[in-house]
Amino acid sequence: MSCMNCHTMMSGGPRNKFGQTVENGYLNGNNVVWSPALANIDSDGDGFTNGQELQDPNGLWTAGATQPGDLNKVTNPGNANSFPTGVLEELADYQFSFNSVSPNPFSNTVNVSYTLAKPSMVFVAIYDIESNLIKNLLFENQNSGNYQINWDATNNLGNRVQMGIYFVQIRCNNNSIFKKIILN
Repeated sequence: MSCMNCHTMMSGGPRNKFGQTVENGYLNGNNVVWSPALANIDSDGDGFTNGQELQDPNGLWTAGATQPGDLNKVTNPGNANSFPTGVLEELADYQFSFNSVSPNPFSNTVNVSYTLAKPSMVFVAIYDIESNLIKNLLFENQNSGNYQINWDATNNLGNRVQMGIYFVQIRCNNNSIFKKIILN
């Protein structure tokens, strides 16, 4: 990772949103601790996880290993105006794509749309900002095709949740994609 991933200037300076995330739990001394947990966070709130922006969506890279993905497609996970342009193509290896979450922000119901390239076991769930499971929406085998599922802002007990930031996760064949959603 370059300094610009965590700081606002090449020579250092204040930390950007990604740098603040790293500082608040992903440092070992001065070294960034890259992990699936850090990869799954969308630090800058642009709808793409840190891992997607750094070409390692599952956070599996380790120090000394070859950089995953295409270095020319790395974007800055600390800058909401810097985001991947070819994400759907890059996710082809996952055999699924996360098409949209709308409306976002929402008040009553949000629609989650995704596409499966081949028959797969699919898990869709909602988490709060502290990574607590709020609601299981789906866990089943599905054929290839386009799908939509709705979340009505309730938890697994059927109670309405509080306004705030949540994340919808789609997991398919051991790969996950998260999107931030805002309940007003």
